[in-house]
Amino acid sequence: MDAELADTAADAVLLAFYLLPDGTGIADFSEALATSVPSGIASEQMAVDSIARTLEATYRRCGG
Repeated sequence: MDAELADTAADAVLLAFYLLPDGTGIADFSEALATSVPSGIASEQMAVDSIARTLEATYRRCGG
């Protein structure tokens, strides 16, 4: 299922990322993310977890 998710979400684009004063991050993605991730709790949770890990890793590489 990981390969399927990676293939189908490839069109998704991060449009904007907002960091609130309390440290909460808000990621705004293109519609492709919503339409390309297979529906269902497992695949949707994998997508959210993957995005969170990627944002965390990127933040740390940028000195956060």
